[in-house]
Amino acid sequence: MKVSLGSWDFILSSLKDEHQRAVDTYFKDQVSDTKLIVELKNEGGKSLFLKLNSSVGERGLSLLGSNEKDYHFFGDFFETFDARNLSSVVEEKRIDNIKISLLSLEGASLLQEKFRVALPNFDFHINLNSISPFIKKENLVTLRRSYARQLNLIGNRGWKIEVVNEVPREAVLFHQERWGENRGPDFFNYLNFLNKGGYSRSYILSGNGNVIAYIQNIITSSVSHYYYSIYDQKFPGSGTSVIASMLDNFTNDDALEYFSFGRGAERYKYDWANGVVKNFELRGFLIS
Repeated sequence: MKVSLGSWDFILSSLKDEHQRAVDTYFKDQVSDTKLIVELKNEGGKSLFLKLNSSVGERGLSLLGSNEKDYHFFGDFFETFDARNLSSVVEEKRIDNIKISLLSLEGASLLQEKFRVALPNFDFHINLNSISPFIKKENLVTLRRSYARQLNLIGNRGWKIEVVNEVPREAVLFHQERWGENRGPDFFNYLNFLNKGGYSRSYILSGNGNVIAYIQNIITSSVSHYYYSIYDQKFPGSGTSVIASMLDNFTNDDALEYFSFGRGAERYKYDWANGVVKNFELRGFLIS
């Protein structure tokens, strides 16, 4: 029986695989020469990239780009993965901890058994990493009244929403005003990479010629992933207006079956969602 390995394994495979290859290649190209990149292959020839995280007293391996990617579509990668490929790297590089994130519970359990055999001097545990509320369209009855009101608000204020293919300069400024410098240029370069490659669908809300809010969804086959949003704090409710328009587009796009709100347990997501995906991580620590 086939095991469900990734949290979003119900996504159609063609665009999913293309998307994963492109994103992995992007992060591989962005990593500096001072950081170790380990390329592991499975029986089918697919590659997985791990990065060395090193600080005082520890050396760990984690999935490349895992701090930026809210999704991993490795699907059947680990099902045909020989964990012994990793053991020589762990020994050579003196690795003392390993982190593989955003797995299904079944996938994490399968990996746990494989890793325990290949790395008997490590102790592996499965943790709940995050949850992703989602909408399944076939269970959707109608657009929530609160969101319908927000759509009317856009028109009443003379605002407009447009599809764009790059991150506006204003979005970076709004982010810095709200969150400080917790996101550097690399993050926004990645957002633009997704936009330019056709892997995302992005919108701006504007009024009187000025950008008020920005939102970006990752599109993979039948799923739209709510990935990033920011708004001008001088306009409370503007972010909700963009979300309302985004959800309106989702309900009217016949190609989309699911809308994922991404990681996070904010109340507004549960007010709308009719399902939840649980994301697990496998952590391993050297014990001898």
